Amino acid sequence: LAQRAADLAPALGAAAAADVVLPLLLTLLRDDEADVRLNVVSRLAPIHAVIGVDALAAALLPAVVALAADAKWRVRRAVVELTPGVCEQLGADAFDLATRDVCAGWLDDPVAAVRAAAVD
Repeated sequence: LAQRAADLAPALGAAAAADVVLPLLLTLLRDDEADVRLNVVSRLAPIHAVIGVDALAAALLPAVVALAADAKWRVRRAVVELTPGVCEQLGADAFDLATRDVCAGWLDDPVAAVRAAAVD
C-alpha cells in the first residue's frame, strides 16, 4: 500500500487526491514499520504532480522532518539518502527552510552510517 498509494493521485484528480490520498500518506508516515514510512517518502512524485508543491510541502515536510529524527538509525540513514530526491520533488526553497537544522544534525548523529550518508 505504501508503495502504491501516491500512484492513485493522478487517477483521482487534485481535489480527491488532497482529500483521500494525502491523509492516507500521512497515516502511513506514522506507521510502526520503518519500511512503510520509507516507501512513502521515496514515492512522492505522483501526488506532487497532481496537488502541487505547496500543498504537498505543507502536509508532508513535518512528517519528513520527524523521520529524520527517528529512533531507528536505519530510518535516519534512509531519509538522508532520500533527501536529494525529496528536495527535488518538493522544491529546494520549501525543503531548505524546513530542514536546515535537521540536515546539520545528521553530521553529529551518534551512528557512523548516518554521518557518512550525510556527507556523501
